[in-house]
Amino acid sequence: MRIIKNDIVLISIFIIVSIVSFVVVFASASFGSRVIVSINGTTMYELDLSEDIEIDIDSEYGHNKLVIEDGECFLSDADCPDGLCIKQGKISKNGQSIICLPNKLVLTIKGEDETEIDTIAR
Repeated sequence: MRIIKNDIVLISIFIIVSIVSFVVVFASASFGSRVIVSINGTTMYELDLSEDIEIDIDSEYGHNKLVIEDGECFLSDADCPDGLCIKQGKISKNGQSIICLPNKLVLTIKGEDETEIDTIAR
């Protein structure tokens, strides 16, 4: 099978469109101002990202340690068997979340001007 000039042009267009789309979505994401901590669907805490704190979150499902530093939050410790929630890293932008399924814990970043419309629909 031979690649012709039109194939190269088409592949180049797809690559350029992909890069531009990624840059637009990444650049339009705004930083959040608070983190919502939910356990089994119930909101337990609503914390400001501007305050550096560490919180132990204990529930009937398990233990997690939430850390907020420099406007970002992450889980530094968890007693879940796989530890995937710790490996998810730091979050700080609207709509990002960290989920610990065994402990039924969800952290979600929200902003001041949060609307029901997501970034893509705007």
